[in-house]
Amino acid sequence: MKRNQNMTKRMSPSQELLDWRQEYLKSIKPADLGNSNENAPLLEIGNSKIGKSSHLYNKVFVWNLPVVVTCPGSSKWCLRHCYNADSRVEKFPIDIWNKNLQHFLSDEEELERKLVNILKVNLMPIAVRIHSSGDFFSSNYIKFWLRIINQTPHVKYWAYTRSWVIPELMADLTELKSAPNLQLFASWDNTMPISPDGWRTSVVYTENEILHNKGIICPEQSGKSPNCATCNYCIAKNNGDIYFILH
Repeated sequence: MKRNQNMTKRMSPSQELLDWRQEYLKSIKPADLGNSNENAPLLEIGNSKIGKSSHLYNKVFVWNLPVVVTCPGSSKWCLRHCYNADSRVEKFPIDIWNKNLQHFLSDEEELERKLVNILKVNLMPIAVRIHSSGDFFSSNYIKFWLRIINQTPHVKYWAYTRSWVIPELMADLTELKSAPNLQLFASWDNTMPISPDGWRTSVVYTENEILHNKGIICPEQSGKSPNCATCNYCIAKNNGDIYFILH
């Protein structure tokens, strides 16, 4: 099947915008550790695409990190097309998300306690999107999330990662993927190796690309669902892949 340009809520980025994204992403550098974890946002309520709640979930949270510096598996394609390269700091506050990263680096045990407590005191059912910005950047960080997920078995988690291309992270990611309350996708583009067997795959694609029939086009983007929390395709346990329209 081919993409129908009229089916998406958002316009495809122009070449000028992609050039800007590429330069912006090159400019991102790690912030100094210091005391910059003060007032870290931790788990934020979902946005309009992800959803704040739905008939399935009383609350939907998102956990974010700064892009690039936490994306060891990023491809050349990513570093030109990433939607988190956006000048609207009120929607993409990379400096604020950096506080989450610094909190993990300075005291991951305290951060783990905080996140688990937030999830346990809220009324179930709850869903958590791990990383609308950022990725699984180290073995310790993957294990950190596995501990949280195991302590909150009634919370539904979902995430997309390109870190599977890093050999030393693959064993930890495979263990993380085995958690029954997590749906973990291998993010992929055609500049990358073939995605691993047994993984659901997420693909960002452009017009005129031919898609195989193993998955579906994101229902939120195509207007068939108001948000991820209502759709539930990526959150629920199944074997289908997902295609995201480049935006």
